Amino acid sequence: MVDNESRRDTLSRRLAIVNERIAEHPLSSEEFTRARAVVAQRTDDGPQAVNAELRAQGLPSLGAQARLIARRAGSLARLNRKRLRLETRIREAERPRS
Repeated sequence: MVDNESRRDTLSRRLAIVNERIAEHPLSSEEFTRARAVVAQRTDDGPQAVNAELRAQGLPSLGAQARLIARRAGSLARLNRKRLRLETRIREAERPRS
């Protein structure tokens, strides 16, 4: 039982670290999230109008967003997969053993 608690605590600490890294990731930043929201709201507008709105709000342009996504999406995906694996392992550690 103690081993199971210790394992769960270790996994929980690792999960907290992964969650912190996800929160600090550039694609999770408030600025990037706001920029993506502007793009989503302006789907019917052309790229020039969207870029003008982004510029007016001091947010990254469509090109800058695309470059950031291309460079950083893989690392965010890996962190999220790690988070999901840790959450699964924690649930398994919490299950009573028969």
